[in-house]
Amino acid sequence: MYIKSLRKLTLVLFVSLIPVLFVSCGGGGGGGGETPQVQTQSVEISGKVTINGSAPTNTTFSITANVIDKDGKVISTETTTTALNQQNQQINGSYSLKAGLVSGGKVVITAEAPGYTKATKTIDYQAGSSLTVNLDVKEVVTQTVTVNQGIVINSAGKEYVRIAFFKDQKTGKLMAKTGLQALSADTSEKVLDLAIPLNKLQSGTEQLNVSYKSYTPSIPSDYQDFPGTETTDGDQLVSFGFDYLEITDQEGKNPFVSSQGITAQLVNGEYYRILREVDCDQIKNLIDTGALVDEDPAKEGIQFTFYAFDFDQGGWVTAGQGTFVENSGIDFMNTEWDTIVSSGCDPNSTSTDPTDNSAGCAEYGIITDINNICDGTDIDYVVVSVTNPALEWKNLDYIIPAGSEISCNIKVVDENNNPIAGAYVSANANCMAYVDGMTDSNGNVTLSTIGYSTSCTADVEAWYMMNEGAKTADFNDNCSVTIQISNPYKCTVEGRVVDENNSPVEGMIVWTWTLDYNYTGISATQYYEDFPVGVTDSNGNFSVKTKCNEQGYVYAKFESRMFNVNGTKDNDEISDDGSKVNVGKIQIKNTPPYATLYVDTDPAVGKAIPIELCAYDMEGDYPVIYSIIVKKDGNTVQTFTGQIDSTTFCVTHSYTIDTAGTYSVTAELTDSKGKKGYSINDLVGNIAADGHYLVGDISAGGMRYSWEGFTGVSIWLWGGFEDSDITHSISSNVSYTCYDGNNNVKISGSATGTDYIEAYDYDDTGNAVYCEFTISANDGGTASFTHTKKINIIDQ
Repeated sequence: MYIKSLRKLTLVLFVSLIPVLFVSCGGGGGGGGETPQVQTQSVEISGKVTINGSAPTNTTFSITANVIDKDGKVISTETTTTALNQQNQQINGSYSLKAGLVSGGKVVITAEAPGYTKATKTIDYQAGSSLTVNLDVKEVVTQTVTVNQGIVINSAGKEYVRIAFFKDQKTGKLMAKTGLQALSADTSEKVLDLAIPLNKLQSGTEQLNVSYKSYTPSIPSDYQDFPGTETTDGDQLVSFGFDYLEITDQEGKNPFVSSQGITAQLVNGEYYRILREVDCDQIKNLIDTGALVDEDPAKEGIQFTFYAFDFDQGGWVTAGQGTFVENSGIDFMNTEWDTIVSSGCDPNSTSTDPTDNSAGCAEYGIITDINNICDGTDIDYVVVSVTNPALEWKNLDYIIPAGSEISCNIKVVDENNNPIAGAYVSANANCMAYVDGMTDSNGNVTLSTIGYSTSCTADVEAWYMMNEGAKTADFNDNCSVTIQISNPYKCTVEGRVVDENNSPVEGMIVWTWTLDYNYTGISATQYYEDFPVGVTDSNGNFSVKTKCNEQGYVYAKFESRMFNVNGTKDNDEISDDGSKVNVGKIQIKNTPPYATLYVDTDPAVGKAIPIELCAYDMEGDYPVIYSIIVKKDGNTVQTFTGQIDSTTFCVTHSYTIDTAGTYSVTAELTDSKGKKGYSINDLVGNIAADGHYLVGDISAGGMRYSWEGFTGVSIWLWGGFEDSDITHSISSNVSYTCYDGNNNVKISGSATGTDYIEAYDYDDTGNAVYCEFTISANDGGTASFTHTKKINIIDQ
């Protein structure tokens, strides 16, 4: 757990409060009294907005200062703007404005721009003070949903807008899915899931814009970057899940509240529901210290209140009540959960019918024992019923009183007592919040955290590569510990990474491994050592620590160079002085963008079919331009075009099937540097006028790779088929041919299947550049189709 402190926050506001005393005196003849003195402050506010990430040129942030009196009312508002630009590898912009404060009040300063988290700082009335605060602004993932799309009609016949945010398992990036795709996304990948009933939206709401950024408080960088404040009514914030979440309509307003306030149908009840992954490191500490308690013991399950931070008012307000659930594959957003939200569950019941107010707790994944929260390897979640629609809320937190800060100075050295930079150090105990950090160039790091008792002894562990050491430390004002660990990485490999145009590549992760040729008697897992890593600078240069006198490889993306730091220039080295080698230039290739296509609606003549495309680019060369091509009987009947940026990875278009025939959906893409790609999968279907269909989802790809001097090409295809009549027996087959640059055949083959088919092959010459697949499927005579898919071999 972490307690937010102002010095940890990273938008820089330089605030100078210059007091000016205004006195109003009563006039009149003798005996007249004076009116009370009114003291105000004239506040000069100047500062800087900073993004430690990426931003388009001249991104403009609006700066607002809300002046609030002692009763919490906004009495005046001042605004200005600042355009952010690149300055010394940092994106920032300056601003200045004036405001006035009344005694006992405060001013709330905010900075915001579409596509980024909102930043805020609250300044209390304080004559003659000055303040410097760092506050970071992060990119958010924004999903826009047209209200007549992205709809799920659940078991009770109610319509909901469904939006799920999840991490892509291949790229690790946060993405969004809507409608049926939100339901079908793997629960283990979900970070946040929203269900918004249409009957809770204001009349005239045509579009919802949902912006999201998740933070994990047990990760120090996430913790310090969270854009909120830390206190409410004297209590400090200890959180197991920071979220930046904003829901607006097409005009950027709160979609749940009209300009006249809360309408009659919104006075009571749940306005929308959230499923949110929890940080188990935080939860376990809360349970161990007794800080996490059930707020409603009379109701089965573990209930507690969640809070949201009102950025404009500068304070915390109630968002709604939450309940812990386990990752059980249940749709917690569905109407079946409505009764459970209001009435709870029965631990002795096995009923799956919530309408009788006795739904079984286990049947609905509800955790009833606080010690069972985060007690396994699966992810646990919390379901929050939001009951405060008037709030334009930006995050979700659990608030408890916390203890005082404790710290310890840690030094990490090697076997020769030389400092080790970049060692990972952590400390943990029931009497304190978990804390970790990284040693600096002198091998030092100070671990500061919150203690839950006046005396706290913790286990401190340090890791460097595969080596580790540990000591016990008494965290107090004089705590200082030295940990010694072995460091075999005393040599260095250097080089430079460039792209296809010989331009330097900044921010590329470079990693190495070494080969232990004296491997007699050791296990296979020890044969390859662990992977020291480095990152290229603005000139493309890298420097990575490695072992001396051992042969190894350094990798940038899929390209590698061989080295051995032994004082002799050999392998791919251009220099070797015995302690450092330089492998020269490593040129990497631009990987094409790729996409996946989804259709989760059964096709039928006269029916509108939502087609979702999610596109990615490994190098981050956004925006990606896309074309979705719909063909009928081999002829193009519709093309959807547009672009996808780095925050909105997915788009949805709708196509209405007008007549019977064989349809296919494919996609083509181009990244911002002109590299062309295509969808990994094609969607194909034979649609009959009577409602019968045979559909297939077919994926294929090929990759050229090099490994320790060998080059080859690997290709693959798999497909799944579905028939509307489950009594039909599906058969499928595929034939393929791969060619080199001169159209010479390199490999060919075929495979057969049923409702699933797969094929794999390998070109050991490594010369194939493209392949053509022909896929056929039939259901025994009623329906059939044949589809051709061409792929280009991707160079690693």
